[in-house]
Amino acid sequence: MRGVARPGVTLALVPSYRLIDMAGSEIGIIEDDRERIELDDEVALPEGGTGTVADVYDDEFGQEGGVAATLAVDDGSPQD
Repeated sequence: MRGVARPGVTLALVPSYRLIDMAGSEIGIIEDDRERIELDDEVALPEGGTGTVADVYDDEFGQEGGVAATLAVDDGSPQD
């Protein structure tokens, strides 16, 4: 049956995060099953590789669009 909860079955929601680069441009949206992502944590980038979290925006603006937070990530791209 679709759309009907079954007794004893718990659906786990995986949080999604918006990634932005250091200039503020959106990199993409990722899902990560960690309970919380903090400064200096490594995250997987949508196009492959990893980036280091430089800032976490988890206020109402950072959660816009239904994400758990917006993460500013140092993805190694050159800064202008």
